[in-house]
Amino acid sequence: KHLDALHDKFGQFFGEHAYEFPSCSTDIKENDDNFEVHVDLPGLKKEDIELSLKDGVLSVNGERKYEHEDKGGDEKSGQYYRQERYHGKFVRNIMLPDNINEDVDKILATYHDGVLNITVAKKEAQKEVEKGNKIDIL
Repeated sequence: KHLDALHDKFGQFFGEHAYEFPSCSTDIKENDDNFEVHVDLPGLKKEDIELSLKDGVLSVNGERKYEHEDKGGDEKSGQYYRQERYHGKFVRNIMLPDNINEDVDKILATYHDGVLNITVAKKEAQKEVEKGNKIDIL
């Protein structure tokens, strides 16, 4: 109960989306024309995840709903002896490099087996001036 009270105070001070999902391990891989971001979100449904990109920050928001069994009737429902799995709202902000294309039509996101896979295209490279080209002096 003390941890819940601290959790509530933290939320009041920083806002309801201030919590980072404890098991939100993330890998970012750079390829020639894109970045791949893989985020572990075990136990969530695709419908409980929201993804956005603004100013180079990829935000993964979601909610793990509290699970409880209501056995009803004459049976006792019991109490948890230990409860370590996180439940509630969370946000994970991931700063991406400057050379990403922020056009949402160029971003592909899939969710399978508890892993959110996001592919973010890079900005098209500007053609570099070839070294050795003669420059006329006027």
